[in-house]
Amino acid sequence: MNHLFYFLLLFFLNFSVFSQNKKPVWKAVFQYKKIYTDKEKASIDSLVKNDALFRDMQDFANNNMHYKTFVMYFDNQVSKFNQKYIDKDPRAAEFLNQLNKDFYLFKSLKTGKYIQNQRLPDFTVTDSLPDFHWHITGEQKKIGKYTVIKATGHETRTVRTNNKIKDIDLDITAWFCPDIPVPNGPELYGGLPGFIMEVSTGKDFFLLKELSFKPNGKTSIKPPQILDKKGTYKEFLIEQDRHIKESIKRFKNRRGKQKDWWQN
Repeated sequence: MNHLFYFLLLFFLNFSVFSQNKKPVWKAVFQYKKIYTDKEKASIDSLVKNDALFRDMQDFANNNMHYKTFVMYFDNQVSKFNQKYIDKDPRAAEFLNQLNKDFYLFKSLKTGKYIQNQRLPDFTVTDSLPDFHWHITGEQKKIGKYTVIKATGHETRTVRTNNKIKDIDLDITAWFCPDIPVPNGPELYGGLPGFIMEVSTGKDFFLLKELSFKPNGKTSIKPPQILDKKGTYKEFLIEQDRHIKESIKRFKNRRGKQKDWWQN
């Protein structure tokens, strides 16, 4: 209990000094890793070994799907978190980054809300930040030059899997830095008395790779443009499910009217 009181006191003292600065902006670069079960990993390893086309596809996926790089700009009130696409061809990477420049996650610590544009279909999610039910353990380690403290928590996450929308429970392990008194972190994570530098759910893993600070940063941290369709994340998943089913139906209808080349 004494440890918790100390870190909360340190947080609020640092935060008061931090907030007096003229919009200081931090930049954090995170490496994301998708965590596979042993069965999933064995299947992927087999395909990589035996299928040349899959090896080429996996090379792109490793950089942009399974081992993503994210860039986060944040101050003591708001943050912007978006994926940085990487490819052997810099022109392809530039095209993807430009294509997805408005599809980023915007969080407001003041309102407890977030905004994020999604695809398939184009949809603006506006929803509340989750409660992660944190418990600070007091265990410490180093991430780079920073001393971080372990916290555990859990969340109920709505997902679409196997053509069904359902809620799943996830246990979370996070490591936060009280020397950076901003209760924020990668993706939707936050709510601790310090910036989260590492977080894992057993399915996903984020690790801080770079961190820099501009006392009078001019980086713009603004909400993305609101699209025509908007709602909560669950409403987006419902709309996405309907969109996918309609697309499949239209494809089948068109395919049914077409003749194969040997029938002409």
